[in-house]
Amino acid sequence: MDQQINEKEAMKKMAEIEDATHIAHEKALADAEYYKVVKSSEAMQKQLTTEFLMHEWVKSIANNTKIYFGPSVNSMLLDFLQDYQDKLKPYTSKQ
Repeated sequence: MDQQINEKEAMKKMAEIEDATHIAHEKALADAEYYKVVKSSEAMQKQLTTEFLMHEWVKSIANNTKIYFGPSVNSMLLDFLQDYQDKLKPYTSKQ
């Protein structure tokens, strides 16, 4: 009878150790994922500059397959660019 009690107590201790190991492993994985997300967010924030956004805008214009003809094309693009820069100011201003 004592031997069965000792075996069950030993099994209980082993299960507690396995549970603690599993919890520590899952916590480490969660911490690593959190660190990855935070660092990625910081990198994206540093990349969010007027020059980068302008570069992306130029790339999107270059990929545009539409061709415009007429005397007001240049002013249309310049007006669009000015509106675009005005919209970007809140995101690119230093805080």
